[in-house]
Amino acid sequence: MSILIVLGGPVNDDLTPGVWLTSRLEKTIEFNNSINPTYIIVTGGDTRKLGKSEADIMKEYLVKKGISSNKIYCERNSINTIENGEFTYEMVNYMNENTQIYVLTSEFHLKRAEMIFKYYFKNFIIKMVEANTPISKKDLDELKNKEIYLIDKLKKYLNI
Repeated sequence: MSILIVLGGPVNDDLTPGVWLTSRLEKTIEFNNSINPTYIIVTGGDTRKLGKSEADIMKEYLVKKGISSNKIYCERNSINTIENGEFTYEMVNYMNENTQIYVLTSEFHLKRAEMIFKYYFKNFIIKMVEANTPISKKDLDELKNKEIYLIDKLKKYLNI
């Protein structure tokens, strides 16, 4: 059994996936077609208070692109990456430790997400899946620099 956990991201005012999120969802489709995980969990609450969770927006996108709705589960309460890890762990912690867990996020976010998911999913083998974000090098470098700062804070928060 395998589970792909797809981390949420910014959505547009019209309740469509933003650039980061679209790249993650397109990578989800590619991954589903090649690896075919047993389940997909999409994560993210209504972080912008637009009336719909990131998870529901993600599920709608994936279903429109041909992935069965029965395969996709939503984690609708998280508002950050730490809660993504915590709340998805609560959804799958009863599963066999041999269950393969894949976590998909953007390239700039990969290291911090990996730290968080390995913290919560101690008894599972976690494999990270990278989605490339189609933004300028300057914007990507800014995001990477922000991640360095957040990783330092995270290390203190998790005592690692």
